[in-house]
Amino acid sequence: MQKIIFTCLLFVVCSYQSNFKQEIYFWEENQKEYLETISKYPNFRAILEFKMKQAESLWLEASKLKDEMQKVNQMKQANLKIYQILNPFIQIKYKSEAIVKYITQLKSKEIVDNKLKEQAIVEGQTTLQIVEAKLSETIVTSEEDVQKITSELISLLSKTQDNLDKAVKAIKK
Repeated sequence: MQKIIFTCLLFVVCSYQSNFKQEIYFWEENQKEYLETISKYPNFRAILEFKMKQAESLWLEASKLKDEMQKVNQMKQANLKIYQILNPFIQIKYKSEAIVKYITQLKSKEIVDNKLKEQAIVEGQTTLQIVEAKLSETIVTSEEDVQKITSELISLLSKTQDNLDKAVKAIKK
């Protein structure tokens, strides 16, 4: 019986340490993404700073808690608070990077009929220009504005990504 209790206690302690370290790692990654995003898109800075201050407040509250499980839960809430606003920007970044890879891949293909290839490359480049212009020129005043704009851009990037994927597959045939 004592072995079972000890094993359960050991599991709880190990999982807590894992969660605690994981939350610290997530916090550090969110900090990096936050700094990158406000640097790249200063028009979104005010909203992002507001959300970061909320997250930092939660993080500070977590550091004051004595109960370890409550501390981890509070750290999770802090990470979630900032991640919710950063996630669309992270998606935009990775989808844009994927489109650049598709364009590079298409440019490296030597094919007789270049029409499909050229159309796909132009679509990819145009989408990237639209996304950058929209993120650089748009002034946002609320979190809802951020969600609306980023959602539209993610949809556009996803559609372009799908089209480029189809073009690459068609050219491979």
